[in-house]
Amino acid sequence: MATVSLTKGIVARQKDFFDVVCDYQRYPEFISEIINARMISVQPKRVEFTLELVKTFHYVLEFKEKSPTEISWKLVDSNLFKKNSGGWRIQKENGALAVTYSLDVEFGFLVPSVIVNRMVKKDLPKMIDRFSNRVLALHG
Repeated sequence: MATVSLTKGIVARQKDFFDVVCDYQRYPEFISEIINARMISVQPKRVEFTLELVKTFHYVLEFKEKSPTEISWKLVDSNLFKKNSGGWRIQKENGALAVTYSLDVEFGFLVPSVIVNRMVKKDLPKMIDRFSNRVLALHG
């Protein structure tokens, strides 16, 4: 699957948005599909996620952060994904933020590409909204 990405304008402070994205262990508080997130390594920064979608899946992502503008990740281990990489770009633009979320996933089992593409493209706007709403809830 090719990388998909979406840029959306939001009103928030750049550092606030960056901090919410980097608070991986609190993702279960506002992303309902993630039922657990646990830091397993600080250097390199690795987080194990437990995802509930019909059945339970586990995966470990390694994150790189460049405060306050970029966060990227790559897959380390998974019983769901064959590939999972992507990132956030958080740029100031005309008094607001232009937030870009990019994702490149491949599942470890056969899923028709038309379904994967539809699922990922539908998820992109929702994911940005979840983080934007979290920033607003914490930082008003």
